[in-house]
Amino acid sequence: MLDTEASLDQFEIALLEKPDGLKHRIHENPLLVHEDWKPETSIDPEYPFQVIYRFREGVERFFITDVNNTALAAQAQSTLPMIWDAISGGEPSHFNHIPGGCNVLYMDGHVQFLNYTPDGHESERNLGNTFPVNGAGVILHEATHSHEHHDH
Repeated sequence: MLDTEASLDQFEIALLEKPDGLKHRIHENPLLVHEDWKPETSIDPEYPFQVIYRFREGVERFFITDVNNTALAAQAQSTLPMIWDAISGGEPSHFNHIPGGCNVLYMDGHVQFLNYTPDGHESERNLGNTFPVNGAGVILHEATHSHEHHDH
C-alpha cells in the first residue's frame, strides 16, 4: 500500500485536501484522533476496504494475514513505525539528520536509522524507500505543520 504515485496522490488528498481532509476534520473535531480513520474514497485500488488504524496496544493483529502463524505478531510489531524524526522531500532544513534520514521508533521498542535517498523523480515521492522516509512520510510531515507546502 502507498507504493505507487497514484496511491500517494490519493493519500495526500484524503489527508490534506480542504475541507474534508483528515487534517482539517481533526482541526474541527479533535476527538477524531481517538477513532480509526476510514477514508471517503479508496486510497489504493488493491485494498478496497481500507481502515487506517490509530495506534493502540494490539493494533498489529490487524496486519496479520495468517492467523495460524503466531510469529507474525512479533514481526508485525517490529515493522510498524510509531514516531520518527522530521523529514522533507526536498528541503534539507526539515531533516533532523544531514545528509538525510531519520531515527524511527517501532512498536516493539527498537529504533533504527533509515536513510532518505532521493530517487530522482521530480515529485520527490521516493517510492523505493521504506516508510516513513518516502513520499507517504513526507505527506504526513506536511500534515503535522500549520503551514502548507501545497495548495490543499
